Amino acid sequence: MNHPYQHAKEQRHTRRSGRTPESAAQAAVDSEVAALEEANAVRALSVSELIEYAFLTSGSEPRTYAEAMNRDDAGLWHDASQQEYNSLLEHSTWELCELPAGRKAVGCRWVYRIKMNSDGSVERYKARLVAKGFSQKPHLDYTETFAPVAKFASLRTVLAIAAAQDMEVHTMDVSSAFLNGDLDEEIYMAQPEGFAAPGQEHLVCRLKKSLYGLKQSPRQWYQKLHSTLSDLGFSRCASDHCVWVWAKDGVKVIIPAYVDDLTLACNNLPTLKRIKEELKKQYKMRDLGPIAYILGIEVIRDRANRKMYLSQRKHVSDVLERFQMADSRPVSTPLSKSSPLTKEDCPQSPEDSEYMKSVPYLSAVGSLMYLSVGTRPDISFAVGALSRFNANPGQAHWKQVQHVFKYLAGTKDLMLCYGPGQDGTSLQLYSDADYAGDVDSARSTSGHTVFIGKCLVNWSSKSL
Repeated sequence: MNHPYQHAKEQRHTRRSGRTPESAAQAAVDSEVAALEEANAVRALSVSELIEYAFLTSGSEPRTYAEAMNRDDAGLWHDASQQEYNSLLEHSTWELCELPAGRKAVGCRWVYRIKMNSDGSVERYKARLVAKGFSQKPHLDYTETFAPVAKFASLRTVLAIAAAQDMEVHTMDVSSAFLNGDLDEEIYMAQPEGFAAPGQEHLVCRLKKSLYGLKQSPRQWYQKLHSTLSDLGFSRCASDHCVWVWAKDGVKVIIPAYVDDLTLACNNLPTLKRIKEELKKQYKMRDLGPIAYILGIEVIRDRANRKMYLSQRKHVSDVLERFQMADSRPVSTPLSKSSPLTKEDCPQSPEDSEYMKSVPYLSAVGSLMYLSVGTRPDISFAVGALSRFNANPGQAHWKQVQHVFKYLAGTKDLMLCYGPGQDGTSLQLYSDADYAGDVDSARSTSGHTVFIGKCLVNWSSKSL
């Protein structure tokens, strides 16, 4: 791909590749020339190209504020941090005060992420100030902490109904969602690194709003959101407390919420616009328009044929790249029948145990599990079987994990397809089980699928 900064990037690589100059003076001249060429190329970039340039030349996200400020894209990270800090001040998140005697301030740190689009391009740089909630003391700094999130099955159900009934589906993101929750406890926090108030560095922040990282923050935000939607006339779903429904005169609105990501499905566009405006009055929100990407799942919609497709192709590609399986030869099944999984394949010697310590087994199975609960029911049985050996995996188990990767390499384009069918939105369930299929415990493995019309919305494979 030919970018306007390609030459600058090549010059940058040359300067870092260990060349041997004829003299120190010549090396200095070459360095200055390369730096000027790179700077001139960067000045000619648009904002979007500048962000992509910084992403390609700076590597992974920084882990600390100091690291972020010492990178080539320090300006972008500082702007993101400043935007987050301004948002905190706008929400009156804290007030500066002296730390009371006998109290200890909770620490905080900056967390940085590069948000990506569904096609893999850079959307924006994002900074988040997070409290070090692990130092909070129960019954002093917090009491209740539980907060629900929408289930994957609930989200797929809403999308299936929307596809079958040709409903409008939009997404909205609540900016700094946790800052909308009110704190009931008295909590003190150190001032954020790089943004301490001049002349007041000795003071601490007494939090008035729930901040990311605090143990009670998710619960406080959930209660605030539930109160807002209840005031707008929504009823909370009994089977999933993160799904709200509003229905009147044939018009219905369904809102599943996953922390700060709201999905709005409605069969009436003016009503949808009204609900969005009401929410914008309560919170600072980003209106993302028609759904295209949610929770790492790409949503492709064909309105002409009333079809909706859910794909995790990008996640599959990223996982294969991470575990160096992108160029592997595809296979036709998730598991190999010739090698059943048993405890006999667990490490039997210190050498085997030492070898498996260097194998990212848990990370690989976790990546596969996210796929199996998202859009890939075809690997659910394989992931469930491999998860039984997480505590003590052997080389044979690792080979089966690689077998699943090979299967994904050949099926990365598989998608869930939702749309209308002859059965409308009727509920259909299918279940089955083997008989004592687990060689070690003689337990059976059961599986079930749930369809709404012809749309698969839920599935499971587990040992009984």
